[in-house]
Amino acid sequence: MKNRKLTFILLPVIITGIFSIIVGIITKYEKAPPPIGKILAPSDNSEINSEIDCLIEVKNKSKMYVWAAIKDGYNFWPKFEIPYREGRFVEKFYESRNSGEELQLVLFVVKKQEHKRIKNWLLQGSNVDSFPALKNIKITAYLDIVRLKHK
Repeated sequence: MKNRKLTFILLPVIITGIFSIIVGIITKYEKAPPPIGKILAPSDNSEINSEIDCLIEVKNKSKMYVWAAIKDGYNFWPKFEIPYREGRFVEKFYESRNSGEELQLVLFVVKKQEHKRIKNWLLQGSNVDSFPALKNIKITAYLDIVRLKHK
């Protein structure tokens, strides 16, 4: 009789323990959510010159590839990668456009294959000093988009 009472008491504890272990294992191997990112400067609908000072804040970045780029339709001109750490990042870049031309500054996440594609594009462009548009980047997630207008 005592064994049945003991089994009746221990069985839920054992089942709960096993369930907790299984949930822990599954959670460990789930994909991390994308980081949170915000373009702090320039602000949305800003008028810009060719020289652009950019301030970006990224939180909870877990080894994902985050890039900032100028976007015009389906065309991208990647400008810089955000390093693997949290915080605020200041970058200066140049973008020559006609006066009044509208474009977007986008902050986005890509997978490793697209990250390599962007790096190769930057390397090839710097070798010949020409950066034609990079088309159809496979974006995993957009973190922020800011509309800009060239002065």
